[in-house]
Amino acid sequence: MEISFIKGEEISREAITLPAEIYNKFHTLLSHADKGYVFVPIRNLQYLAVIDKDEVLFIDGHVKHIVVVAWESFKPQVRESLSEPVPYELVVYDQRADPVVLRLQGEFFKAVELLVSREMRPDLPSGVTSIADRKN
Repeated sequence: MEISFIKGEEISREAITLPAEIYNKFHTLLSHADKGYVFVPIRNLQYLAVIDKDEVLFIDGHVKHIVVVAWESFKPQVRESLSEPVPYELVVYDQRADPVVLRLQGEFFKAVELLVSREMRPDLPSGVTSIADRKN
């Protein structure tokens, strides 16, 4: 299955920093991803974050293929320690981003923490059964 996302015209771009804890946590998730990307549902905002090695895309849950905001051009190499924030560029592609941009870091972090905590639980079964293999 292939999933495509569309970035519209760039509305704004701003150089900011991401707290180290957030960057390090989502890279932990990404390092365990078999396919090189991770989907992170952000339920409080009704958004989906898509993490890959180059960027984090934020898609509005109501328009499932349009990128609203992206975090791009991470520069972790400029840090002197893993506890320092990571510079990146916040790119806005859609006006719908205005009310959520300020909440994205916090809500994204909560959603990533939840996924990391589920991934680290040894009592949960590992693996996925495809729908075609399930018996009724």
